[in-house]
Amino acid sequence: MEASNLRDAQKAGKDLTELYLDKKRYTHLSEKIKGCVNLEILYLQENKIEEIPEWISNFTQLEEIYLGGNVFKQLPDSFCKLTKLKILSCGGVPLQQLPAAIGDLENLEILSLEGTAIRSLPESFSRLPKLRRLKMMLSKLERIPEDFHHLQSLEDLSLSMTQLDHFPVQLCQLPSLKKLSISSPDINTIPDAIGDMQSLTELTLSGCPITSLPDSMLKLKNLREIALYNTKLDKKKTKEFLSPLNIRDIII
Repeated sequence: MEASNLRDAQKAGKDLTELYLDKKRYTHLSEKIKGCVNLEILYLQENKIEEIPEWISNFTQLEEIYLGGNVFKQLPDSFCKLTKLKILSCGGVPLQQLPAAIGDLENLEILSLEGTAIRSLPESFSRLPKLRRLKMMLSKLERIPEDFHHLQSLEDLSLSMTQLDHFPVQLCQLPSLKKLSISSPDINTIPDAIGDMQSLTELTLSGCPITSLPDSMLKLKNLREIALYNTKLDKKKTKEFLSPLNIRDIII
């Protein structure tokens, strides 16, 4: 059963599995839905929610939650009890940090944190065994955990327009990564270890003030698309350098 307003949600109670409350101008999460303990999908995007309550953990069956476009700055520790959660979307929220136990979300597959105020990720983050997609573009991210490479299932990573001061070598040790987008005004070199990213098919380095690419990039035999605009690379020389690879699209 699904609902798109609080009255119907409260009436449905335990029978409710999907709730759509986007663009309602709510400033808080109403306790009227507190009894909807079998919710699987919850949309709360584009409201003005200032705080996510501790009782969010009531929704133990929740698999997808969309919170983008609200104004809360943190998630409660109880949020990490939502162990069935597969999708968490917080894009455009002034979120400053994730709960320390975020790694307890053992079924999380897709995490959207684009445009947040997050500067670092908790150490437990690397314990997300099923995480496939992470979006953190336009965030204030400055560093990633040392054991970030333990994210063995990660396939799609967006770190464009962040505040990273270098290209983290841990990224080169992600065995399943197929798509990588990374840029920062301070990333001026690409590590030789990038040649170890054998699963990589799409790479975006646009916006990095790099002047050269490491020879090891010629090991990326599965690379099919690369974007290098707004760099300091010479267009002609770069295309010649990459010519041994079977790349369909070179955007520079």
